[in-house]
Amino acid sequence: AATANAGRAAAARLLNPAAAATKPTLGQTHPHVKVPTKMSDKTKEEQIMRCANRLKPHVTAVDTLLTVLMGVRDRPGEERYRKIDRNNANYAAHVRDRPGAEDLLSAMNYRRIRSTIPGGEADELRLERHLADAGLLYLGISALEQARLSPEYLEAKRLRGFHSEMRRIGRMNGDALASAGMSESDASVRLGFLSRCPREPPEGRGAVVTVFLGEESERVPGGRVSRRFDGDDTLEDVMNW
Repeated sequence: AATANAGRAAAARLLNPAAAATKPTLGQTHPHVKVPTKMSDKTKEEQIMRCANRLKPHVTAVDTLLTVLMGVRDRPGEERYRKIDRNNANYAAHVRDRPGAEDLLSAMNYRRIRSTIPGGEADELRLERHLADAGLLYLGISALEQARLSPEYLEAKRLRGFHSEMRRIGRMNGDALASAGMSESDASVRLGFLSRCPREPPEGRGAVVTVFLGEESERVPGGRVSRRFDGDDTLEDVMNW
């Protein structure tokens, strides 16, 4: 079929050179292919709902945007609630590049403004007072509140709490653990497990086992420990360690 279509197209160019000079549209060349509507061409409501759906796994982004929109809703006349500094460290780290975040703000009528200031360039998202739409604010706030009830958000929030605890543990040495409330009985249990660990083989012998606190991608400070084990050591030995 492809060869036949190519042949007909070549014949048409030879018979009608003027028509060949005009580039055919996608609808002409692929009449059965339906191109999805661009996000910017969808209704504001659909844009907001789609963006909020994409943001569900990004807890800090959802919480930050919800705070921003509620601030505008409650104090629409105060300019500081209608401006977002894109260079702000927290915004850049947790919101700016999250999928759907700035598309959501764009759907709320925020506009990106760049300007020169002493010592650099300002890069802001601004919602002009006359563009603050109460209906859009209601939709945006409602969509983000629903996102906070989603399984994706709740799981991501649970993981965030877990990694926060892993970072706390990673900062602790023996003295810090003791001051944080490790009792003598806790210390005794730890020493009991340690006494059942085999001696670590010298460097160059055995296999290295590495344990990460939390997901490796989180790079928890102090959350990576390694130890060598001999070939005849068992899983129980590793668990005791």
